[in-house]
Amino acid sequence: MISNINTFSCFALSSLVLAHFGEAVAIPRFGKIDGKVRRDISEVVRRSSIAPRQVASARGLVQPIWLSDDGLRYYTNVSFGTPPQPLTLALSLDGTTWAPTLPAGVSADSYCADTKNEVSCSYATISGFYTIPGSVTYSPRGDYQELEVDSQDTVNGIQATEHIQLGSSILANVGIAVADSWTSAPLLSLSSLPTPEGPGQQLLPVLQQAGLINTLTYSLAFTSVDRRGNINYDSGELSFGGIDETQFSGKLSSFESGNDTDAGVLPVSNIYWIDGKGRNVSIVDEDSDAGRLGVGQVSLTPYLWIPDAMFEIIVSLFSDVEKSEGSEGYTRNCTASIEELDVKSLQLSIDGTFITIPTNLLFFPAIGRKDLCNLAVRPISDYPATTAPADYILGFPFLRSAYTVFDHTHRLTHLAPRRVAFSSTSSLTPVGEGNATVSGTGASLRTTFQAATTTLSVPLQQLSETPSTTTATTTSASATPTETKLVYYYEPPKSKPNIGAIVGGVVGAVVFLAVVIVFYPLLKAANDSRKRQSKRESRRRERSRTSSANDLSPVDSNQNGEENENDEDGDEKEDVDAITTAIAIANMSQ
Repeated sequence: MISNINTFSCFALSSLVLAHFGEAVAIPRFGKIDGKVRRDISEVVRRSSIAPRQVASARGLVQPIWLSDDGLRYYTNVSFGTPPQPLTLALSLDGTTWAPTLPAGVSADSYCADTKNEVSCSYATISGFYTIPGSVTYSPRGDYQELEVDSQDTVNGIQATEHIQLGSSILANVGIAVADSWTSAPLLSLSSLPTPEGPGQQLLPVLQQAGLINTLTYSLAFTSVDRRGNINYDSGELSFGGIDETQFSGKLSSFESGNDTDAGVLPVSNIYWIDGKGRNVSIVDEDSDAGRLGVGQVSLTPYLWIPDAMFEIIVSLFSDVEKSEGSEGYTRNCTASIEELDVKSLQLSIDGTFITIPTNLLFFPAIGRKDLCNLAVRPISDYPATTAPADYILGFPFLRSAYTVFDHTHRLTHLAPRRVAFSSTSSLTPVGEGNATVSGTGASLRTTFQAATTTLSVPLQQLSETPSTTTATTTSASATPTETKLVYYYEPPKSKPNIGAIVGGVVGAVVFLAVVIVFYPLLKAANDSRKRQSKRESRRRERSRTSSANDLSPVDSNQNGEENENDEDGDEKEDVDAITTAIAIANMSQ
C-alpha cells in the first residue's frame, strides 16, 4: 500500500514538473476538433500575453477577453488540470465554472459526426474538450446528475474540484462542473456565491486566498484600441483585483447592491437620445419620471433589455428598422450608412453618471447574414428567464460604453464612462488594500463616447403638426397594410437656461438704463450750452468785422444798436433749467 502511494506521488510530482516545463518553453496548446483550430488571440488583444505575469506579483491579474464571431458572448483562455489542458470559456457573471468532456471511448471526430450532437459540438468546437483521465488533480464529488450552471441553462454533469490556470498563475481546488451532455456554452463564472452543494469555492475566493487579489473585485473593459487609434469593439480585458485608470473618464461612481445579490445592480434615472444635430432629448417626461425609472441589472447579454413602452419609443426613432420574421427582434440593412440615422446615440443616466452608447453599438450583425444587423435593444417582456431580475438588463451596448468594477466583498458596483486609449502594457492599480472599498479617478471627462451636448435636463414634449400631448399613430412604410407603428414627435430641445447669464444680463440692462436716464439729460444740457456759447462767440466776431452799426441790421442788439446783455442770462437760465430737469428725472427713476 505504501509502495502504491509513493508510486502515485512520484507520478503526480513528475506531471507537475512536466507541466511547468511545458509552460516555461511556451508550447502552444490549442484544441482541434473536426479540423478546426480554436482561436488564439495572442496577436489580437491590446495587451501582450506577458501582462498577467507582470501584474501578478502586484496582487492583480489581467485576462484578455474577446467577442465571439456571432457577437453573443465574450471568451477568455484558461487551462484546467495537471498537466494543464487549454480551454476557451465564455464569461458569466453568475453560475458555475464548467467544461465539457467526451463520453468514455468516444473521439471528438465521431462525437461531432453524430447529428444529434450538432449543438453541443458547436460549443465544444470553441471551448475544447476537457479530458478527465488526463489530469492528476481532478477530484470528483458525487455522481452525474442534472446541474444548474447559470440562471438559464442546465447540463448533465458531475461536480468536482480542479486546478485552474490563468496566465502564469495556478489556482488549486477551484469548484467546477464537468458535463457529458450540454446545449450551451461552457463558462468561466465570475460569481463569488457558493454553488448549491458545491465541492469547492468559486474562482474569486480562491484568487483571494492565493494572495493575488485583496478583495473579491474585478473590472471589465470591453473595447481596445491599436497604435493607430482604431477602436476594436471585439476585444478587451478582465482585470482581477485592480483597476486601470487610463481606461475610464472622471471619477468612479459607487452603487450599493441589495443583500441578496453580489454586485451589478444600478439605478436607472433617465434615458436620452441625441439626434443628428446634437440635440439631447429625454425619452420620458422628467417632471414626473426622472430619477426613478427603475433598477438595472448588469448582465453579459448582447442586448439592452428595457420596459416595453420605452422600447416602442426607441424603435420609433429608427425609421429603417423592420420587425424580423418569426422573431420579436428588429433588424436593419447593414449596407446602409449609419451616418444617415437621425439617432446618433442613446444616453443612460445612472443616478447622474451618464453613459453614452453610440449608434454603432446598438446594432450587431445577424448570424449568417452580412447585409443584416440586429437591433441590440429588446423589450423586457421577451427576456428569456421566467422572471426578469430587474426593470432593465444592461447588456453589451451598455457595458461596451462603460468601465465597470464589481466589488463582491462590499456589494458595490463602480461605474465610469469608458475611455478607450492605447497602452502597450497593463496599468493595473491594485485595490482593496486593508479591505478598503474601490475608488479611482481616470482621465478628464473628454471621452471617445462624449455626449453630443452637455444639456442633459431637457423636458420632453410630444408634438404633432399642431401642438398636442397625444401620440400620433401612422402606418409604417415598411409594415404590412394592416400593421400600425407608433411614431413619436418631439419638440426640438432647447438648452437649459443659464441662470448666471440671465441674471448678469438683467443687471447689465438695469445699469445701462440707469446711465441713459440719469446722464442723458445732463449730457444734452451741456451740449446745448456749448452750442449757445458758440453762437455768442460767432456774433461777437461778426460785430467786430463791421465798422458801423448802420451797415448791418443788428441781429442781437436792442433798438439803440447795443448788444443785448440779457442773451447770456437767458442762456444760463436755460442751462440751469435743463440740469434741474435731468436731476428730477433721475430722482423719479429711483
